[in-house]
Amino acid sequence: EDIEAGLGEEMDAGRRALQAYTRHPQAFYRALSRTPLGWKSFVRLARGETTLARAARHRTVRTTLSLLGAP
Repeated sequence: EDIEAGLGEEMDAGRRALQAYTRHPQAFYRALSRTPLGWKSFVRLARGETTLARAARHRTVRTTLSLLGAP
């Protein structure tokens, strides 16, 4: 059950990120590559120091995803 909950949360975060990227790829890229929080989050994800679900809990990330069209 814990695995399902964790995996479900990760899959939901991935789905939201994909929706945001699909709707606004250039803005998504800019948010990741040209903002300090975006770049720091990307580096931490790439290094395996965090997960998409954990990053998506951050208020700024949630707001950005919402602005980019991911409910």
